[in-house]
Amino acid sequence: MLAASLSACSTTVPSGCSELARGVLTTPTPHAVIGNTGDAALDWQFYGLAETAGLNAANDRAATGYAIIHGCEVRDSVAVKPWYRR
Repeated sequence: MLAASLSACSTTVPSGCSELARGVLTTPTPHAVIGNTGDAALDWQFYGLAETAGLNAANDRAATGYAIIHGCEVRDSVAVKPWYRR
C-alpha cells in the first residue's frame, strides 16, 4: 500500500538537459533546389544564396540548442549546491 501511495506523488519523469533541446537540435535543414530559369549561372547563384540561408538557419538552431543545454546545466548546478554555498 505504501508503494502505491508513493508512486502517486511523482508522475513526471525528470529529463536530462539534452532532452530539452532535442526538437531544436534534431530538426534537419533542407538543401536548396537548383532552379531552371534557362540561365545556368543565375541558377547557381540563386542556389548558393539559398544554401547560405539554410546554413544560417542551421547555425541559429545549433546556437539555440547550446543555449538551452547551457541554461539547463547552470540551473541544475545551482539546484545541487547546498544552501550554504549558493
